[in-house]
Amino acid sequence: MKNLYILLVLFTINNLNAQTFTKIVYNTSNSGLPHNHVRSISIDSNDIIWIGTQQGGLARFDGVNWNSWNTSNSDIPGNNVRLVESMNNGEVWVSCIISSNPNPYWISRYYEGGWENWTGISDGLDIADAFDLYNNKVWLSLTNGLYVYENDEFSHFDPNNNCIPPTSVSDILFITPDKYWVALSDYSIAGDKDHGLLKVEQNTCTHYDMNNSGFPSDNVTLDLRRDKDNSDKVWMRTNAGIVSFDGIDWEIFSAPGTSLPTAYAIDSVGDIWTYYNFHGFQKYDGTWHSYQNYVNDEINDISVDAQNNLWIGTSNFGLIQLQRILVSADDPLSEMQIKCYPTLVRHELFVEKADAQEITFTLTDMNNRIVLQEKTAHYKTTISMTEHTILPGLYFYYIKNINNDILQTGKLIKTE
Repeated sequence: MKNLYILLVLFTINNLNAQTFTKIVYNTSNSGLPHNHVRSISIDSNDIIWIGTQQGGLARFDGVNWNSWNTSNSDIPGNNVRLVESMNNGEVWVSCIISSNPNPYWISRYYEGGWENWTGISDGLDIADAFDLYNNKVWLSLTNGLYVYENDEFSHFDPNNNCIPPTSVSDILFITPDKYWVALSDYSIAGDKDHGLLKVEQNTCTHYDMNNSGFPSDNVTLDLRRDKDNSDKVWMRTNAGIVSFDGIDWEIFSAPGTSLPTAYAIDSVGDIWTYYNFHGFQKYDGTWHSYQNYVNDEINDISVDAQNNLWIGTSNFGLIQLQRILVSADDPLSEMQIKCYPTLVRHELFVEKADAQEITFTLTDMNNRIVLQEKTAHYKTTISMTEHTILPGLYFYYIKNINNDILQTGKLIKTE
C-alpha cells in the first residue's frame, strides 16, 4: 500500500516581520502538569513557569522538568489554586480555595521548600486578586482592601485616612514609592468611590471614574500593567475592554461585540492578546485578528516570557505554549529558499535548498513528540520514512540552522 503525504501548509519566512507560532500543548497525559484546568500562570525572572490549577495544586516547569505541590505531598492548604504570583526575591504566593473549610479562602507563601499559610488576614473573606512585590514588601489586593506583608506581619494599608476604599481593591501598580495606581472593582451601584481607578501620588489621591473622566466603566477594574515604553501609562482590564491611561488620555481597545475580557497580555512588540467569552482568543496590532485556530478553548490566563512566547492557561486542554517564529528581512536567513515536499508514490520526503548550509529537519506529531529528525548539508536530500513508524494523521515540521534558528515551518498530513 502506498503512503500518501499531502503538503498542507508551507510557510517560508522571506518577508518583513513574518510571524507564526509553533504550538506546544502540555497536559496530564504528556507532561507533569497535575490538572488540565489551568487557572493562573506566573513567569519568574529565570523564565520558570509557575502554574495554578483547579484541582491539582501548584506546578513548576523550567522547560524540561516538572514539580508539583498538592495537599498530599506538601503543606499547601488546598488544591484549587486560583492565583499564583512569583516574586523576584524567590518567593511564590498563591491564593487557594477550600470549599469544605469554614474559612474557604487562604493565602500561602512558598519559599525555600517550605510553606506558610494564612486565613483571616482581613475582617472579611481573604479573596486575593493580586500579589505584588515592591520595596521589599508584599502587597495583597484583597476584597476588604489593600494589605501589606512586612516583618512577618500583615497590616491594612491606607496612606491618608480612607484615601483607599476599605473594600474591593483588585490590584496595585507601583511606579515609584510615592506614586502608584490602585484598581477598584466594586460590583455595587455605579458612581460609588469603590469603582474605577485611583492614582496615589505623595499621599494625595485622585479618583477616576466615568463621571469625572474618560474612564469607560465603573464596575470592574483589574490586572494593572505597566507600559513597556511609557512609565506614566497604565493598562487595565475593564468592562469596556482593555484600557490604557497616561494621566491625560484614555484609549479603549475592545473587539467588536465584546465587554470584559477574561484574560490579556501585552507582548514585547506592543501587541495586545485577549480572550473574551463567546468571542475567543484574539490579537490587536492596529486591527483585530482571531487566533481561534491556535486555542479553541476557554482561556483563564495569558503570560509572555522573556523570548516573547505566549503561555496560555485553558479550562480543558491544559497549558499551551505558542513559540514565536519571527525573522526580520534584514536577517540573512530570510534569503534562504527551502522547498519541502512529499513524493506521491514512495515513502519519502524531499528537502531542497539553495546552498550547502547544514540544517536539521524535525517532524513532530500533534503532541509535539519528535517522530523523526535528520541533519543534512546537501542541496537536495531525500528523507526515507520507511525506518519510522508514522501513523496517518497531522504532523508538523520545522527546519533549523546550526545556530538553532528556525528557518521554516509547515504541516503534513499522512492519509494512509
